[in-house]
Amino acid sequence: MANNYDVIILESILPDMDGIELITYIREKGNITPILLLTSKNKISDKINALNKGADDYLTKPYNPEELLARLRALWRRSSYFTLKDEIITLSNITLNKSRIELCSQNRKEHLTPKEFELINIFLNNPYHVLTKDTIISKIWPFDIDVCYNTLEAHISSLRKKLKRINSKPRIITVRGIGYKMEA
Repeated sequence: MANNYDVIILESILPDMDGIELITYIREKGNITPILLLTSKNKISDKINALNKGADDYLTKPYNPEELLARLRALWRRSSYFTLKDEIITLSNITLNKSRIELCSQNRKEHLTPKEFELINIFLNNPYHVLTKDTIISKIWPFDIDVCYNTLEAHISSLRKKLKRINSKPRIITVRGIGYKMEA
């Protein structure tokens, strides 16, 4: 499952397979998204089987829509406490932890200002690509028409110093008359 979902609502009777089989498949793939199984089966043994196979909750039909919403909210609350994951981008010997706004290399860390974070994020997502000054400004300061090249250059200078302090192999290269690119 490529997408990340907060909660999966699954019917027990599906056209191509049983809902319990699908739950088993989802769990075997390592997906920990909470699953609410909707079913007309109301035997205790059916409920136990579904919960043992990986369902997080079980609701029998007919059900009250308010109860369904309450169960979904409860599943979401429980899962949201534990599913925070660090989003990391790596290039050569540096990593950008997007969750912590940290730039790291060889056990050295630099905390970034919001604009430095946006800058390094653009560069790490577009390594070796020449980015014009106007493109960078429009991405980082989209609603500020008073931003000039000097503002961008000051932020680039600050970011370069932080890259140097963590012994970064990737560098921000000036492409004269055009803009900047990141090379490793």
